Amino acid sequence: MAALFAKTKSVDDRCWRFWSVLAGRRIIASILLGLIALVSYLPGQLNLPTIDRTEGTVALSSRYIAESGDILRPRWRQNSQLTRPVGTFWAQALSLSVHDKERWNDIATYRLPSMLSTILAVLLMFWLGSRLFGPVPALMASTAIAVTPIVALHAQLAIAEALILPMTVVAQFALLAIYRDASAARWFGWLGAFWVALGLSTWFNALAVPLLALVTVATLAVVDRRWDMLRRLQPWFGLPLLAWLSVPWLAAVSAIGDGTLYSGMSLRAVLDALEGGQSMKFKTIHGVFIVMVGLGFLPIAHMLGPVVTRYWRYRHDATVRFLLVWLIAPIVALEVLSNKPPLYTVQAVFPAGALLVALAVGRIEPYAHSLRALPGMFVGTVVLLVVVAPVLIWGVLFVTDTPLTLVHVVGFLIFAGLFSYAGWVSAHGFGMAWFSSATLGTFIFGLWFNGLLMPGLKNFWTAPQIAEAVTRLKHCTAGSVHISGFREPSLALKMFGRATIDAPHAAAASLVGAPMGAAIIESRQFDAFQNALQKAAPGAAVRDLGCIRSFNLARGCSLLFNVYVPATSRAVHVCKLGLPKDCTAKHELLRKRLKIKHCG
Repeated sequence: MAALFAKTKSVDDRCWRFWSVLAGRRIIASILLGLIALVSYLPGQLNLPTIDRTEGTVALSSRYIAESGDILRPRWRQNSQLTRPVGTFWAQALSLSVHDKERWNDIATYRLPSMLSTILAVLLMFWLGSRLFGPVPALMASTAIAVTPIVALHAQLAIAEALILPMTVVAQFALLAIYRDASAARWFGWLGAFWVALGLSTWFNALAVPLLALVTVATLAVVDRRWDMLRRLQPWFGLPLLAWLSVPWLAAVSAIGDGTLYSGMSLRAVLDALEGGQSMKFKTIHGVFIVMVGLGFLPIAHMLGPVVTRYWRYRHDATVRFLLVWLIAPIVALEVLSNKPPLYTVQAVFPAGALLVALAVGRIEPYAHSLRALPGMFVGTVVLLVVVAPVLIWGVLFVTDTPLTLVHVVGFLIFAGLFSYAGWVSAHGFGMAWFSSATLGTFIFGLWFNGLLMPGLKNFWTAPQIAEAVTRLKHCTAGSVHISGFREPSLALKMFGRATIDAPHAAAASLVGAPMGAAIIESRQFDAFQNALQKAAPGAAVRDLGCIRSFNLARGCSLLFNVYVPATSRAVHVCKLGLPKDCTAKHELLRKRLKIKHCG
């Protein structure tokens, strides 16, 4: 055991030397950090289908701007984007303008601004953090942020949250600099950067970043029992600058609302819109934001508890106090006030947590501490990886008819081994060995999860399956393809200009009028489709070419589609879609055993 501890101590020392040497070479460190972020995000950015309704709606609204030229009124169908600031749509429309039009149906084209913005935020954490904390903790914290699952997920989604991360970093780092030293409050320095970051952030997510800054400043004023921080920020000049920089957001909201800000909306809806939009229909249960920090803040969450506990006795230090307030106060505010999904809000506090941990384990005086993980953390980690995770993964693969491959197994063993090792060394106080192995494990986990596991769950994604069937139909039928029973934005984006999404009677009329066409009908709509077909052409018959079984992510229910062509069409003999002939048995089995409701 003594030899094992000596070897682990040697590994810990080598990890420290690695981060120190790398941080001392700023250009090389920046390039490597950018590559880590790029490699972390690119597989999911290219391979993950449209995740949720919000992402599809935002992408379609950006397409409307690019096609119509109406830059102030993004919309999809009749839905004006009243609560989402226009900057997100501008960024995505700009991405469309540099891509060929055949790429406009690909969600990756709309995700490009999110990925680039997140990479910029990671680099800003390193560059600005090096001035405030030193290059070693800045590099460690920015690397941890780059691979953190929630940050990585936002970088791979076409939504606003990734676009405000650079402004969040700049604004909060500027606040910290001004809080520590009143002389830093210069307009051609941190003070100007603070107000400009707040103003630019309104283009993308309304007042989300200003509200974060307000919560931070107000909490500091309460705990310090003085308000001189407000005087340092010079709001009498800053607020007019903020208002001037917010003109694009305000102009777009006014244009959509016929000249009135948030016209016809309730007070609660207006408050949700000012917080950044995307509010839920119901209030979240208490504790969900804290839980989301624990689930989505790998690798930092593992040591966050010991770090906060240890730092509490040093809370009078300006740097420690600011980072603790930045970490804790916004989560408390979200728990009390927010209606937004926690997945899209908690990343705003991640830089503070990453810096607290990096300062503690990175041997940076006077913040360095010998930290040990909470009791039972190693055992819990091993149980999760050895018992719980394999069962969950097998269950997901079984439900989605996805074969277990050697790549799945090897990838899982690699990051599970790294996490287990990280759990062991953290329980014995080897902070640098823990940080290095946990960060590497999180990086590999992200590649495995977003680049391999999730995109490979074929029956989990409805729109890509239908799109694949439509592509094959286009090669063997001359008519149009109609889809009925699934109207999610993800399908509308994928099928834009390639197929028509409408009611079952319209699909039936199309087949009667264009016998070389095809229809993809969800099982709930088949009776209406058949009745409309008989009414339009009595005695008409259709032939089933195969079925598609999938899952509606937005509603959490199962779906079953069938592909139909007229019985007299040559497509009956020509089309080879490669689809199963009967999905009903498996569909009903999973629905009954796993209690997955059928969409209805």
